[in-house]
This record gives sequence, C-alpha cells and structure tokens, in this order.
Amino acid sequence: MATPTRNLLDMVPRRTRKWVTDDSGTVRVLVPRYGESDIGRWVARSLGRPHIAVKLDELGSAVWEACDGAATVAEIAARLERRFGERTSSRLHDRLARYFRDLEHGRLIRWNE
Repeated sequence: MATPTRNLLDMVPRRTRKWVTDDSGTVRVLVPRYGESDIGRWVARSLGRPHIAVKLDELGSAVWEACDGAATVAEIAARLERRFGERTSSRLHDRLARYFRDLEHGRLIRWNE
C-alpha cells in the first residue's frame, strides 16, 4: 500500500537540538561532537568540547527560531516574507523545502504529527 503524501506547507517542524544566539543575532546549533550514544557522551565528557556549533546565516537563524513546534512551514514562509521582503527570492518555498530536508537529515528537527 502506498504511503499517503503530505503537504510540506502544512507540516510543523520542531527543533531537536540546543542552540545559542550570538551578539549579532545569528544562531549556533549545538550538535553532539561524538554522537548521542552512551559511549559518545562519555567520550565528550572525558575530552571536553562536547558540541560542534553549526552557525546559521540570518535567514537560516530566522527559520530555526520559528521551528517552535507550533508554526507550520507555510506560517514560517509568511514570517520570512514579512521580515525580509525582497531579500527572499521568488523561489522561497523551494529553498525552504531543501533547507528543511537538510535539517531533517541532520536530525536537527522533527515533525509534529
């Protein structure tokens, strides 16, 4: 039986990682350096520097902050269009689809059901 397709614009992303905002307002997502297993956490505690900080640009930071587990992708896109105006391209939805795919692949977000 085929899996039903879902409309990305109706989906609700939520962050799965801790993050910090630097002085310029951009986000750094903290990813476990040695993984999330018991061994990885033990190695991180033993060697220090347990996280890799993935720095996002201004647009990526705005998307990340909007992934609150309540807003749909369509609502996030509308927020970006209001905030950045002409700086968002006419292909915003295509760019967001690729960005969310990358975030999901990196296990930085999950989708609320």
